[in-house]
Amino acid sequence: MNESWAGSCNEFRFEYPISNTPVKGKISAGGTQKCDSGVHVWIVLSDGFGYYLQSPEVSLYKNGKWNQDAINISDGIKSIIAILVNEDGHKYFKQKEKNGEWGQFKDIPAGYEKLSVVEINK
Repeated sequence: MNESWAGSCNEFRFEYPISNTPVKGKISAGGTQKCDSGVHVWIVLSDGFGYYLQSPEVSLYKNGKWNQDAINISDGIKSIIAILVNEDGHKYFKQKEKNGEWGQFKDIPAGYEKLSVVEINK
């Protein structure tokens, strides 16, 4: 796999939802970031057994904010994870998105960095 990176994120924080707060259904997430232009950040959900891709990728703004307005929390989800992916990881997620592959997958592709996690309390 090509390990090319478009840049990095020096800071990435959730402002909402707040960790250990009950959430369910379609939600939005957002917060603050200090990421290089051109990086790719995606949200995945974890149920402790695998991951679920959320689409579209995170929107990063020049004012240091970020958001993703289409996160679908179903029963069994334990955490919301923001991940930075390299170009190969981004292509992998874009292909899953294009193919409508929303089911569980076991491993996040190589070339990623976990940026921030929100634990879900139900």
